[in-house]
Amino acid sequence: MVGSGAAIGQVPWRERVRLTVTRDIVLAARRRVALDGIEGLTIRAVSRDLGMSSPAMYRYFRSLEDLTDAIVLDVLDEMTTVLGAEVDRASGEDTSRQIVLASRALRTWALDHTFEFQLTMVTPPTAEVGKPRLSDARYAFGKVFAALFVRFLGERGEEPLPEDSAALLPETIAEFRRRIELPVPDSTIALFLRCWVRLYGVICMEVMGQLRFLGDHAGELFEAELKSLADLLGMPKAALDGRV
Repeated sequence: MVGSGAAIGQVPWRERVRLTVTRDIVLAARRRVALDGIEGLTIRAVSRDLGMSSPAMYRYFRSLEDLTDAIVLDVLDEMTTVLGAEVDRASGEDTSRQIVLASRALRTWALDHTFEFQLTMVTPPTAEVGKPRLSDARYAFGKVFAALFVRFLGERGEEPLPEDSAALLPETIAEFRRRIELPVPDSTIALFLRCWVRLYGVICMEVMGQLRFLGDHAGELFEAELKSLADLLGMPKAALDGRV
């Protein structure tokens, strides 16, 4: 988005209008997804919500795929901002506590934005080849947790790598390290990815409705997984206090 003050004055009027309308379209499309799910997202539905014609909409987005990409990018940016704000609020806490609070904040946000979160999950990585902004946004989101994780391990001293984490391919580890721009050992990256997949996976399953058989107890499974990871990493028990 364009900033305010002198920066706006440097942007031609037509471009400011285009940016404003584009933003309005993305927000309307997110509302449509939030109300009707991914299946309810169509160019016609969004244009109708905005009082635009479908042909007019195509002047801003060439296809539904382009509009979907814009929504995913907006959602990823929002999640990154929300989690960053949560970490900032907990700046006086131990790093382990910050990891726990950020993890709970992610679950809360995901459950409050079910369909929008789902949309970020159903886009396969291969669909983002040649779309660096989307790819960068995903890594920026993951880096919020990775940075906390790396800081925590640095504070407590690196432990021997669990054997089953060593199965990750070296090129996978190298690419992840390059994208998050954290110069840390392979073992740290491997351990983080193992923990991230477990925790993020539980949240994804709950948001996708795969844990309905647990009734109102899905949160207990999340907390159990969080505790398991805390034990694996050697976090103090106090880090898990104040369950939400």
